[in-house]
Amino acid sequence: MENAPVIIERSQIDLNQIASQMIKQLSDSIANKLLEGFKHILESHNPIKPEQPKEYFSIEETCKKLDVCRTTLHNWNKKQELVPDAKCGNRPLYSNVLIDEYLSRTTDSLEDFEFTNTKN
Repeated sequence: MENAPVIIERSQIDLNQIASQMIKQLSDSIANKLLEGFKHILESHNPIKPEQPKEYFSIEETCKKLDVCRTTLHNWNKKQELVPDAKCGNRPLYSNVLIDEYLSRTTDSLEDFEFTNTKN
């Protein structure tokens, strides 16, 4: 009869060990799922762009990239909308990073702009 309580105690210890292992596995699983979810949210809302090497373009090359004339580029410079970020002597140069940032800004503002038909 003395063996019976020992068996019960061992089974309780085994159950406690099993329960603690299951709880640990479950908490690890939940932590991993949360971490994956947070990573996905961060990547989708704040994508990290790999740094691209800077290339510099002359006025003519920049005009071609943006599909504008020299006068437009000059006006944007005067209005501080697109200011060259380097110079070679007296010649203004525009970097690919600057051009890409400008295009993304103007594309975002065009998405917010609502086109309406003014003709009736």
